[in-house]
Amino acid sequence: NIYTLIDMRSMSKERVSKLIEDSLYVHSKLNNKRLIFRVINPTLGENLESLKAIKEKNIVVLMDYFNSDNKSIKDDVLKHDIGLIISDDRYFFKFQKLFYELKIPVLKTGKILLSNIKEGVILGDQSQEVENQSAVITDCCAQLDLEMRFYYFDNKHSDDEALKEHFESISTLFSKRIKIENHSLKNPLVKLKGTNDLLHFVMFSKSVANGSAFAFLSTNLNRLYKKLSQNAQLFVPVSE
Repeated sequence: NIYTLIDMRSMSKERVSKLIEDSLYVHSKLNNKRLIFRVINPTLGENLESLKAIKEKNIVVLMDYFNSDNKSIKDDVLKHDIGLIISDDRYFFKFQKLFYELKIPVLKTGKILLSNIKEGVILGDQSQEVENQSAVITDCCAQLDLEMRFYYFDNKHSDDEALKEHFESISTLFSKRIKIENHSLKNPLVKLKGTNDLLHFVMFSKSVANGSAFAFLSTNLNRLYKKLSQNAQLFVPVSE
């Protein structure tokens, strides 16, 4: 099930409207059972009326008139068997550690509507990082009808034949063409800087959750995810 938390007190009308539209789009594309909206601090207006007007049996709108914060999210995740959370960018970055503790994928929306996203991308410093998450990411891109591209920065000039063979098999399994780019001399972030029409897959590690004022100095591409924060980003939990 997909879960979207909406705080009408802290989010502007424009943010709420976009979050609703993005959530409905993802629900229409993914092979999930239900979409659940949890609305805290409900405020009269067009967005509230839009939510109340939803009559689809697989979409549930939970109005919370008693809790003014997001403390119910952990119970909701367990109670409703949540497999994906959708959040807008400002709310995600404000409660990043909370989302990390849930240990499930979180889709952070970007500046444009998810329906206008053109390509799914993953960045890896080593081919192994790319390979470990390939099946989950490929499946997601296939369901969302996205082109798929892997950028990895391997300045050790290692043999990438094994990686190519792996993706050929994954591509066949999901009937999805995968483009692979090995940027051995130039950081791929330079090429992607300024984009806003990507779905960027981020490994949701503890170091990413904790953040750092000096993360921009890191040589780890995954920790530099904020350089692409104008894009939609899917934070995928990793085993640590």
